[in-house]
Amino acid sequence: MAFTITQKLSKQSFYKEIGVYVDEGVEEVPVTYEYNSLTGYDGTTVSATYRVSINGAVASEAYRFSFEYSGDANPTSVAEEKLKAFLETL
Repeated sequence: MAFTITQKLSKQSFYKEIGVYVDEGVEEVPVTYEYNSLTGYDGTTVSATYRVSINGAVASEAYRFSFEYSGDANPTSVAEEKLKAFLETL
């Protein structure tokens, strides 16, 4: 299961041959987050990784997010819900 949320992100162009980055301001883009795996649980906090993509281009590294976990439900079933709720506050 995945969700898509529109985010304001800083944009840069990279000129690979000369190693130059050029800032291009902020842009609103649809970002898709998909739960990947749990990476830790200490009794109160769960850490999870997510696959992140923009228009089909997948990030080279997983996105990591930790959240409070009450123990009432399977943590994998609430991982995306917790991340989405957090991102909507930004």
